Parts: sequence; structure tokens; C-alpha cells
Amino acid sequence: MKKFNRFALSLTLALTLALTLTLPLQAQQPCSLDPAWDTDGKLVADGSRIADAMVVQPDGKLLVACNPFGDSYAYIKRYNTDGTIDLTYGTSGSFQVQVAERRTDIDAMTLHNGTLYICGSTTTNIGGTNTYVYAAAIQANGGWVNSFATGGIKTFNSGITNFYTASDIGVDANNKLYMTGLEWLDNLFVVRMNLSGNLDNSWDGDGVALIATGNNDHWFEVNDLDFDKAGKVLITGKKYKANNGSSIAPFWNVLIARYNSNGTLDGSFATGGVGLYNSATTDFNEGRRIQVTPANEYIVIGNTYDGNDYDYNVTKVLNNGVLDPSFGNGGWSKNDLHFTQDDEYCLTGALMSDGRILCTGNQGTGDTVHFALLMLQPNGSRDQAFSPNGLFLNIFNQNNNSSSQSMTIAEDGLVYLGGYTRTCANGTCGPLYMALSRYIGGVPLVNIGDEAATTVTFYPNPAHAGQLIGMQGIDPADISALSLTDLGGREMQINLNDGKFALPELARGIYLCRVQTVDGMIVGRLLVE
Repeated sequence: MKKFNRFALSLTLALTLALTLTLPLQAQQPCSLDPAWDTDGKLVADGSRIADAMVVQPDGKLLVACNPFGDSYAYIKRYNTDGTIDLTYGTSGSFQVQVAERRTDIDAMTLHNGTLYICGSTTTNIGGTNTYVYAAAIQANGGWVNSFATGGIKTFNSGITNFYTASDIGVDANNKLYMTGLEWLDNLFVVRMNLSGNLDNSWDGDGVALIATGNNDHWFEVNDLDFDKAGKVLITGKKYKANNGSSIAPFWNVLIARYNSNGTLDGSFATGGVGLYNSATTDFNEGRRIQVTPANEYIVIGNTYDGNDYDYNVTKVLNNGVLDPSFGNGGWSKNDLHFTQDDEYCLTGALMSDGRILCTGNQGTGDTVHFALLMLQPNGSRDQAFSPNGLFLNIFNQNNNSSSQSMTIAEDGLVYLGGYTRTCANGTCGPLYMALSRYIGGVPLVNIGDEAATTVTFYPNPAHAGQLIGMQGIDPADISALSLTDLGGREMQINLNDGKFALPELARGIYLCRVQTVDGMIVGRLLVE
């Protein structure tokens, strides 16, 4: 999903395993750019392109949706773990996505069992200008999955599926594919498909669930889709009214809708399955990303406009749809990043495996605008251990005007941001380029001691340099490669001998042990003393 994942890792991460031995959590690392990524953590790439969606494969390679700045076609690029282009992907590292002849955008991606599912919008000039929605399936090394819909692409431009924008896509635990967006500004949709690309008629009778605003003066924006621990389908965005001169005052409310497995709204949540939330009478609020806590409560990452400027905002909602009064200030954590009227807009974020909340987007004033990462504690306060005031900023050298649009987190905790960068002076800006960056300071996606995910054990654990390490729960004959990675992302290859490997001289700490098997990547953890 967008996300993380418009970050998104897929259900392939079920292969990411924790150790049966519960170990003490590693000390939190402060945020910093990772020099193992393109030598300084920052990469300025293709001209007139924006990185609008990203996902990390289980092998650590990064897939980036490169959208056009203007009329053109999107393409997907794959990067190795050091920031170089993976030339084995598509054609010389790139796979073009063209649906209609004028313009195609990729708005979200999710990876599931080696297949990349994407969604977005496309524009044609044939028969008059027409923009409509598509979903598509792409093979692991580039190329359409021809068994999905027609030649790998499903278009939504006729009959009950005449949709205007697509915002997010995801696969649930039952291998159903979902997409959400807008039919038009006053109607939102959630579509459910089989992995063949056919609409699933058991979802609301025809595969399409619609919500109308009920007022032709009110509109929707939908930004994210996810699934909670009970299998409910969640979407977030905003319901709003513009300042169009009517007697009704303008407003923006955070929107959360929750669906049952048959496509009906879940009446046990909020009001008839739809929750609308406002931090103050004069505030304008929106949700950009929804995340689910271990207690099956909901974190919504987004923005608040208070009449002066936009502030990063996080809202916490209990499972019944009521704001959590123990979080922030009555369920809201509003953050003016530099306590001034700077430009700052949160575009996505993620709930970390240790309960902290990462919000990303931009921050700046005038010509200089940064990639921004704001980390909050589980209670909504700023995480001072992540960075002073919880905030980490960077620009791209002489390219001083930047914004991160997308984010994903690798299973070892490395954080990727993608967006654009350019040089601006006195309000005049030069050419726009795609920008990518990687950061140390996240945490691995699977909690240590998560016994529900455990099917392999390393022993001895903890271990010392020079010891032979064995593995239980996996056949050594199925292992094709083995490596150790520190929490800064630096990887070393390990030789396996008779089902065991000798631990090299390593600094004390926790290491991720990546085991490549015939079925995929397994990641365990090893404590070195």
C-alpha cells in the first residue's frame, strides 16, 4: 500500500521471523543519513520526475514509482541496497507503465508474493480528454502479469466503475486485492478484486462499495487503505467543504471509514461505520495515513491547518471510533515543527514496531524547503532521542527546495524517503529532479520476542565471535545465501558449512541474519556479546 507502503510491505513479510529467545531491545539510534546509500544517504536522479510511491523487496532492493512532472508516462526503477540501479530489472533497471496515450501516474504500490500491484490514474485524448483509474500487476523482474485482467492491466472507465482517482491499493490476508479512491469529489469507493483482476461480487454485491457525502456542497478526499487485526477494511482521508460563499462555514474533518468483510460499513465503529474528527472548531484536519496498533486501535497521520500554517498532526482513535483521551491532547498530537509560520506539510508516515510514530513530508520557508522526519513517542510527545525536538531535516546540497512524497521502511529498520528536489532563488525555481534518501534511526519491523511469528531458532544466542551458530526450523539444503547486517544497514556475506556458520569478529549488538531460501527471505536476529 501507499505507504509506507505509501509505505508498503506486503504479506511476504510473514517470512520475516523473530527469535524464540526474547532479547533486550537494542538502544535507539538517533536519526542520520545513511552513508551506505549513494555515499551520503542522498540521491538526485531523473529529471522531471517525482518519487510518489516506494516499496522494499524482502531482499532489500527498493522499487520506486517515478511519476512524470507534466504529461508523460510513469516508470518503475529498482535500486540495489547501495543506491545503484539494478540493471537486471525491466530494461536496464526500469519498467515503463503506460495505460493511456497522454499521461499515466502510479499513485500506490504493494508487493504480495513476489508480484507488484499498482494503481493510479491515466489520461487519454481519444474522444475528448478523459481521466480514469487503473490497477495493474507486474512481475518480480519487470513485465506485466498477463493473467491479471487484460495483459496485466485492469481499467475502471465504464459502467459502475467509472472512477476519477485512485489513492491506495492493498492485499488482505485472504488474498483479496483492494483499491480506494474517488468516483467523483462527493463519492468515494472501495473496490475488491480477486488476484486475477476480476471484481469480487461478494463485496457489496458487485465488487464496489461507495460512500456519498450526502450533500452536494461537501466533498471527500481519500488517501490510504489498510486492514486491522480483525480483518476489517479501513480508509482515511477527509470530508470537507470549501469556502465557496455559502452560508455553511468551510471545514475539513479527518475521515475514517471501517468496512465489514462483505463490503458493508461496520455499524459498531463511530457513527454507522464512519468517523469524522476535528481538533478544534477553527482547525482544518485531514488524514494521510492510517496505521493499526497491536491493541487494534488506529493511528492517523496527517495535517492540521489552524488559520496560520499547516502543522503535522497525529490522531489516535480507539477501536470503537472514539478518540483516545490518553494520547496527546485529547487524542490529538499537533506539531508546529519549528514554531513559526514555515511551510510544512505531512504527506505520509508509519507506526514503528516499538510504538513510536514517524511522520514525513516537508518543512521550510521561502526558497529553502527540506525533507522532514518527525518522530513521536507512543503517547504523542516528541522523541528527543531520535533527533533534537524529534525532528530531522535535510536538503540535497545545492538543490535547496525539496519535498518527500513517499516513504517505506525496510525490514531491518532503514527508512527511505522519496520525492523531488530543485534549486530555488528569490521565488524562481529551476528544473525538478527525483530525490531519494535513506536514514538510520528506524527499528526493525518485527519485534524481538514476537513468538507468533517464530519458526526458526539460532543457537547459541547470545553468541560470541568465533562461535559456530546453528539453526533449527529450517533445512540447510534449502539455504542458497546467508548474510549478517548491522542495524546501520551494513551487510557481510557468511559462508555456511554443514548447516552452521562461524561468527566473525563483530562489535557487540544486535544483527539481522538474512537467510535466502527457495521460498524467500527469512530474517532472524542474533545478539553478539
